[in-house]
Amino acid sequence: MIKSGTLRPIINESIEKKIVSKVMMLVMLTYCYYQIEYKTSIKAEIKYFQKIIEKIKSILNKHESKSTCDYYFEAVQVAVEVNQELAKDYLLSANQFDQITNLISGEYCYRGNYIKDSLFKLVHKKRNSTLSKNELKMYILENDKIEFILESLGCQKIRYVSNPKGDDYYKCTNPDGNNPEAVRVYTNKYLNVTNFTRNYSDVADIFTLIQVNKGLDFGRTLIYVNQLLGLTKLTDSELQMLSIESNATKTKIEREAKSKKEKEKQEALARYKKALDNNRILYESAQPILTMDWFKEGIIEPTRRAFGIRHFDYDGKYEQIIFPIKDCNSGEVIAYQRRMIIDKDEEQLRIANGQPKYLVTEGYNKSKNVYGLWENKESIEKEKQLVIFESPKSVMKRWTFQDRTAVAIQGHDMSQTQRDIIGNVAASSLISADMECTLTGEINIPWHKTEVIIAFDKDISEETVLNTCDYLHNHAYSNGFNISYIIDKWGILKDKESPADVGIKKYKFLFDNRIKYNPA
Repeated sequence: MIKSGTLRPIINESIEKKIVSKVMMLVMLTYCYYQIEYKTSIKAEIKYFQKIIEKIKSILNKHESKSTCDYYFEAVQVAVEVNQELAKDYLLSANQFDQITNLISGEYCYRGNYIKDSLFKLVHKKRNSTLSKNELKMYILENDKIEFILESLGCQKIRYVSNPKGDDYYKCTNPDGNNPEAVRVYTNKYLNVTNFTRNYSDVADIFTLIQVNKGLDFGRTLIYVNQLLGLTKLTDSELQMLSIESNATKTKIEREAKSKKEKEKQEALARYKKALDNNRILYESAQPILTMDWFKEGIIEPTRRAFGIRHFDYDGKYEQIIFPIKDCNSGEVIAYQRRMIIDKDEEQLRIANGQPKYLVTEGYNKSKNVYGLWENKESIEKEKQLVIFESPKSVMKRWTFQDRTAVAIQGHDMSQTQRDIIGNVAASSLISADMECTLTGEINIPWHKTEVIIAFDKDISEETVLNTCDYLHNHAYSNGFNISYIIDKWGILKDKESPADVGIKKYKFLFDNRIKYNPA
């Protein structure tokens, strides 16, 4: 590319240096586009650009008596108009775009809207031509593209791992390997990569993985990723010239794979909607009554009404309890859960045959919802307590005892989404206090931290409970809430029992003796 020192002597040196610098920047960018498209010799290019420079020079000299902004504007206008016909589908790097952004937003950008529009016409594709390294990382995270990139590289056995002690990550093989633990790509803003079977640097990221496996330098790697993600569209000749992809078939395969994945996603969504509709019809045909078993366990009529519990009898063959699951943010019914009612002999048969005790609407993703939060959110905010159980039934039982602070994550593995939902709710009093400080200027707004209490079943180890506490502590707003947990050290609970399964006195004892979590 022509350097500024090559062309600067042609322009009158008496003109203000800032103006020369910015006009030269535009000329050099135009040169870059011309070089990529026409691939002419250096000698011919300099001769062509001398003509442009002469026009710019004459305008700058003619208007020396005018304001800086006036002659700068006219100089840029000439450069834009002369070169518009050459600017059809040129490649624009992130660095070049930053230069243009500085050019059109600087203090000398007189009649800025005209120049901005003209320059955008000149570069044609605007900012989405190519993204910079940091912009690409943000795009990859926001659009969940890590797995797609790993698949495109040829990595196998790709698996997402939720890590309570740090950043979540994807693990997989190297493209030319078979060790499923070889590569980790972390889902933090840096997209760090650890390769346990290859010698990568300590600052390796997802671009390092691509560079090594594609044999590209860093600049071409960025262009490759932009092309792979569909953020820029290069011709076959441009791809060959940049040594990124000589075989257009691969791009076609990737498009087909993307289309197949999207089709599968839509089919899964259609199955989920159909299953939800079928469950709704079943639910509406069920009787709004309690069974004796659930009544004996502590679920009374007001609780049944609050959670929409119903009973369905399949012609005397078997019975089910069915209740809706509501979205914790909107209150919309997003699934139904059914529980088989069977005697002890049938229970043994069910276990032997591997039949599920609970049936949930097909396609419902429990990891993206927190059961009971919609019903109990107001009380949680008022009482400044949030108790996390495993099962929805525990939430219902605590409701019977006038406890409106319980939620359930439907298991003991807390997902990132569930952590964010719980963490944001728990820290709401701190956020409200901060907002009030900002609005009123007060610095001593009284507020009380919400306490998050883990109350998992008896069979869950203390180590697992502490890992969950660690995971909650890693939440962005963890300074806005306290964490504690219930562990039965007195043999009060039977195996697999929840703290909510025992009477009010025993539960109160366990609750009052909960342990405050202290991060290491």
